Amino acid sequence: MNKVSQNLAKSAVVAAMVMGSLFAALPASAAPAAAPTATEVSDKAPAGRTAAQSSAAAAYPYCTSWANQAKKNNSNEFAQIPISGSNFNCILERGNNSGAVRILQNHLNRCYGKGLTTDGVFGNGTYTALLQVQRQIGITADGVYGPGTRGAMNFFASDLTCNRITAYQGF
Repeated sequence: MNKVSQNLAKSAVVAAMVMGSLFAALPASAAPAAAPTATEVSDKAPAGRTAAQSSAAAAYPYCTSWANQAKKNNSNEFAQIPISGSNFNCILERGNNSGAVRILQNHLNRCYGKGLTTDGVFGNGTYTALLQVQRQIGITADGVYGPGTRGAMNFFASDLTCNRITAYQGF
């Protein structure tokens, strides 16, 4: 078993212990990773986090869709921002497959020149591109899109500009 598989297996075991029987019956590859707490600088604690950290981290759901968010200075211009329901505080990580991932891939391509296939699959390419962008923008590079990354990265808008989230209404 390679190091990545070992870390995934460890994360699944911790999640199963914290969440009780909800995930205990699932194979290790099926258990979702826990989400981050609002106070963490990084979007997700590294593998090997404590049970208390994992429990507190479960506050953020996975992003599954997106919302058109209007710019503050021109409500006719907007960017598509990943969401879960109506909640912008959500995460995307390796293994996710959704329209929200496709939106993230588009932002990584348009604002950071990453050249990803916008297929909605958060695989190794998206993970590596996100790590590079996180390093470039000066935040903890963990390869997970969440509130910390959302607050620091640029989003591609309908007026063909890239802007921080603070340029949009509601942020």
